[in-house]
Amino acid sequence: MAPSKAVPHPSQHDLLRAYARLWAVTEFVIIYGNMFLVPGCESFFPSECVETPVWFWAQCVLWLAILAVPSRLLVSLSMLVRVSMFVVQSPMIWESCHWANALELACVVTLLLCPATAVVDQTKDLVRTMISLFYIGAGFWKMNTSFLDPTVSCGTIYIASLLATFAPEGLLPPWLVTAALGSAPWMTIIGEMSIGVLLLLPSRPMRRAGFVLSNMLHYAICITPHPNAVPLFGVFCYTRLFFVMPEAWTVALAEVVSAPRTSSGLAFRVASVALAAWSASLTSDPGIVINWGIPAQTILCLIGARVVLLDMRHAAAWAEAGPIGLGAVGGLASRLLRANGAFWVLAVLFYVFGAQTLGLMDISATSPFSHIREHGGSNHLLMPTSLLQQWEWSRGTDGFGGGVVRITSCSSDYLNALYPCNVTDELRPGIRDMLHSFGHIGHEYHPTVMRMFGSHRIRRHLPHWDGGRPFPVYTVPGLELRRMLAEARAANESFVLEYDTLPGVVGDEKWRHTAVQSKVRLEEDGAGGINCRVLRRPLDEAEEWAPCGEDELPLQPAPTGLLMKFLVWFPYPVVEGVYEIPCID
Repeated sequence: MAPSKAVPHPSQHDLLRAYARLWAVTEFVIIYGNMFLVPGCESFFPSECVETPVWFWAQCVLWLAILAVPSRLLVSLSMLVRVSMFVVQSPMIWESCHWANALELACVVTLLLCPATAVVDQTKDLVRTMISLFYIGAGFWKMNTSFLDPTVSCGTIYIASLLATFAPEGLLPPWLVTAALGSAPWMTIIGEMSIGVLLLLPSRPMRRAGFVLSNMLHYAICITPHPNAVPLFGVFCYTRLFFVMPEAWTVALAEVVSAPRTSSGLAFRVASVALAAWSASLTSDPGIVINWGIPAQTILCLIGARVVLLDMRHAAAWAEAGPIGLGAVGGLASRLLRANGAFWVLAVLFYVFGAQTLGLMDISATSPFSHIREHGGSNHLLMPTSLLQQWEWSRGTDGFGGGVVRITSCSSDYLNALYPCNVTDELRPGIRDMLHSFGHIGHEYHPTVMRMFGSHRIRRHLPHWDGGRPFPVYTVPGLELRRMLAEARAANESFVLEYDTLPGVVGDEKWRHTAVQSKVRLEEDGAGGINCRVLRRPLDEAEEWAPCGEDELPLQPAPTGLLMKFLVWFPYPVVEGVYEIPCID
């Protein structure tokens, strides 16, 4: 049965062209806003990336070519170049970069095996499943004692940021604010996991509901004031959600680039442009006039609203008519596509649930703002973490040994600009006041941001400890300390660092705060001279400092190998009197 003429019905080729162009435009926005992820770029601006301009400008050429001719080969090549860039830059990439690499590689296989008229049909369920698992994982790893404690939780900080910024002062009664902040952790978990579950369901209305929830979640994150606004993450996720309702997206995108035919269509376009322009005023990042991710996310959300409306109106007719111009896929290509789907579902399941359980990822794992404890033992309600650092047979290897250390003093400007990155003072006064009134400790740390910025040239201008206050004590695995020292030495600075080695590899928060097996003092002159001393029995008053042995962490080389392309450890702050991991990402 042919569809009614009143029902817009895009062909399969139309679907591919629409997604390719959407992907090219949003990738430009994402990379332009994350220039520090371009290998060798030590700036926020393309014009200053003179060392390795080829990564960015080559992709710009490919994106422009896709806008003109969205062919399978051009899209595949562009995706592979972007994947290669993130692989080179790894491990200093966001978790969304790992998500993007997996999704793009899965798409490339389909692009190469299928005719253009079958690509979206063969891709949509796989991409939808993969991104659903990412959402489920983001919520799942927040099911830990620290995130669920509203007095330290990142979830509480996010809700307080939104309420203090956008709710008219005095409008919300205190009991409602208390209820909102107290329930924020569980509501965050339920919200994220609900998106993933709804997107997985076969029911089209349920998938639409998941899409709408995702819209709400990402826009709330988008407009949250500094230092917690992450608009480009929403741009990335929203683009891939094209595959939830590809026909509706294709029709909506065609409307965007066409002249309005009705007065209501004209009014909607004018209002959308005005709203997107106004949203740019919500930029709160210091030193940035416009965070282009905010108007980009605003536009995508408005298009998404139109997508939902179109799908509600026409999904039944589209389903009844069936795909238009669907190309055939059979034989070897069909078998390879099934293998591709099975591989990526298993790979994503391992990334989401296995990598942190074994201790193969920490920063950039699928657990943003989760407080999950990856060194020193798990705080998750259901799952262990970092088993390879705990099992005797594996922790004796170079990749998983070294135990846990507590950094108690450091004069290195390089390292202090890196960890632990206390951004508490960056929260607006009204947000801090609301948090303190509720009973939240009001502490927040962003070491991931410092890691992603990569260059000390950028980091040194951002908030970090530089004396004048007590040193912000924190713990890291011994392996991460070796990486940190190698980076500080490469900066050729003289410094003094003191740390405690903790007994064993697992303990509670009191153990992480106070336990000590030995103390080490390291002095470096910036020219290769090292003086390392150790106090092996610090509780014995008769014990004297002695030269470090060859097995002491400062005398070991920087960790190497494939594992180091994925594994960067969080520093866990030691906050006096607080026995949960504070908000950290």
